Amino acid sequence: MTFTPDPAVGERPTLRALLDDGPWTGFQKRVLLLGSATVVFDGFDNQLLGFAIPALIRDWGLTRTAFVPVIALSLIAMSVGTAAAGVLGDRFGRRPTLIASVAFFGLMTLATALCGSITTFTVARIFAALGLGGAMPNAVALLAEFTPRRRRSFAVTVGMICTPVGGLIAGLVSAGVMPLQGWQAIFVIGGLGPLLFSVLLVAMLPESPDFLHAKPRHTAALAKLHKRFGIDNVVTVTPGLRSAQRKAPGYGALFADPFSLSARPEPALPPDSHPT
Repeated sequence: MTFTPDPAVGERPTLRALLDDGPWTGFQKRVLLLGSATVVFDGFDNQLLGFAIPALIRDWGLTRTAFVPVIALSLIAMSVGTAAAGVLGDRFGRRPTLIASVAFFGLMTLATALCGSITTFTVARIFAALGLGGAMPNAVALLAEFTPRRRRSFAVTVGMICTPVGGLIAGLVSAGVMPLQGWQAIFVIGGLGPLLFSVLLVAMLPESPDFLHAKPRHTAALAKLHKRFGIDNVVTVTPGLRSAQRKAPGYGALFADPFSLSARPEPALPPDSHPT
């Protein structure tokens, strides 16, 4: 890996400098792939209800209005899951929060296949929506954090468009599977996929370096990440700096680099210039 350090900062590049301005390594692209695949599973499971409703109406003898509560409550639960995952991600880490969200909505989607009434079906979908809401923001936050600034807008866009890609795949799978296996089969597929994928995330997904840097108990994990990028020193965060990092903006900072004027350094004034 080659990196030209900024003379104003010093000769040793920091991990953040390498992530922001260094080459886009295969390791960083792997994070993009894992995050994007997470959003695909999220979009897949999120659209299953719409494809299953006609079969559920036929099997359970219901009308379409019977599914209004489950749709409305699922949207509310997804919003709650998104907000809660942001808080949990800041406190416990993006990686465990994301893995737990994926495993949870996979488990609840799988449980949906076992439901025999609209009541149990609604409860299962509400819990699944909590996990669905928590997965995407943490996935996008991680892939943005590991992507160089010059490619960050592209990476976030890729992550976001994976939601409709997942919905498209769900439609194709439903069209091919439901006529042969029934509506339960698509929820089995939608549940097993994320559960298996969460195991892959445990093995391959790294933790947020900014989170590791702000938590002294994770020094070993941070050192391992430094070593991967060829940095043999781990800077200890002082209490004052750690406190300042806790007050840093959350998901809104994803778009700060390419769009925010406040994120750009002010030009230095010439020696003979004085502000009025």
